[in-house]
Amino acid sequence: MSARPRPQMPPPQASPRTARRCRVRRAIAWTRRRIALRQHRIALRRARNEMRALPDRMLKDMGISRSEIDEAVADGRRRRPNGWL
Repeated sequence: MSARPRPQMPPPQASPRTARRCRVRRAIAWTRRRIALRQHRIALRRARNEMRALPDRMLKDMGISRSEIDEAVADGRRRRPNGWL
């Protein structure tokens, strides 16, 4: 007895409703990423403004100069030739 070949079934098609749900989920995920990015940028801007308001003496105590504020805020730390601050 030889085995009978099974008929090939076409791949299942997503219903229009399922496709719509996928698009909605992608749109929601994209919106959440954009909101998180915006919140991060706002936090960086606030930190930068706070550091710019500090007197030079306090910045010197922290080991940074006014010209290094943007880098310090973006990186969280500064890179020095001998290692991390």
